Amino acid sequence: MSSQRIKELRREMRELTEASPRKRKKRRLPIVLGPAQVAALHRAIEAALTAARTPRKRFAAQRDRVMVMVGFLSGLRVSELCNLDVSDVELLAPEEIRVRGGKGDKDRNVPLSEELLPALKAWVGDRRTGPLFTGPGGRRLAPRTFQARLDALGKAAGIVKVKHVHPHLMRHTFATDLLQSGSTITEVQELLGHASIQTTAIYLHVDTSRLKRNVDRLPARFACAPRTGTDAFSAFSG
Repeated sequence: MSSQRIKELRREMRELTEASPRKRKKRRLPIVLGPAQVAALHRAIEAALTAARTPRKRFAAQRDRVMVMVGFLSGLRVSELCNLDVSDVELLAPEEIRVRGGKGDKDRNVPLSEELLPALKAWVGDRRTGPLFTGPGGRRLAPRTFQARLDALGKAAGIVKVKHVHPHLMRHTFATDLLQSGSTITEVQELLGHASIQTTAIYLHVDTSRLKRNVDRLPARFACAPRTGTDAFSAFSG
């Protein structure tokens, strides 16, 4: 094959590649936990607290309880959750969590809800420094350790909606709850620490109740009484 023919074939391949549409990676909708599933998880945590017989097990169960509450009520990523220091939690005004060096090395402040504040106050106690959540030996709890413990709690709760209950489910649920409570998409983006609003917009597809409310607000166009059969079309006939 001549060198000229090889050049022609290469040019044709480039043209075909440029002309063919690129396949877009299908983006799956986030899975969220409903109120009944969150309540079941809470019961599993309380059962673990009751069953804890040693100081070490009680400490771990109490820590898990607070971490799960922070996850559902602040939407932090698991790495951000485990990287929190005691000094990052402002229990007095303005009552917020300071997330330092989040994804993209961005800092942000997340307000503390009234439901979360008492639990965090009790957990922090008189501590002023050090990791907020620790494991054996006082070392900072690793994300994988919390992930495994959350999954075990999910199984104990009988949650079968997903194969594994992972920390990001709490973040998805937090974002969807915010939208259902009337927060704007830009407010959710700020709280989650998303660089692009397109990342946050996927939660609009999950929150179908929000879409339903918007549709219900549409002005009435057909105020005539409901009709059935062929009469249904007579209202539009001339």
